[in-house]
Amino acid sequence: MVKVVRSAVDSEFIEKIRERFDFSVQDKELSNLQVLSVDEHSVMAAVCAVCHVERDQLFKMQRGVANVPRDLTIYVLRAHSSKTLNEIGSIFNINRYSTVSTAIARIQGSLKQESVVQEMYGKVCQQLKVGQPKI
Repeated sequence: MVKVVRSAVDSEFIEKIRERFDFSVQDKELSNLQVLSVDEHSVMAAVCAVCHVERDQLFKMQRGVANVPRDLTIYVLRAHSSKTLNEIGSIFNINRYSTVSTAIARIQGSLKQESVVQEMYGKVCQQLKVGQPKI
């Protein structure tokens, strides 16, 4: 009997909250996220131009060897697009999202410590005409 009463009270409470706060209205700024995000081809072209590398260089990976242009591309895609880690991984033929996350962490560390990487990131953002998120 207590569970039935509690359930009825809970559903009434939930209904009152739904009536009070209109959840059907979406935030117009958030609904334009897809429009404002950059696509992978633009990011790759910008990184290649700034880093003076060929596009196929962005897809090369070797254990223990840093590929800053590739990591920078991954970071920019994550920061300035609505792509998930898995979606970014599929672009680069990476099977695990944790590998994408590690590349992002590497660039974040480099952005804090290395002025060369900061400069490259700034130039890529300028070419893409996007702002730089806080590090």
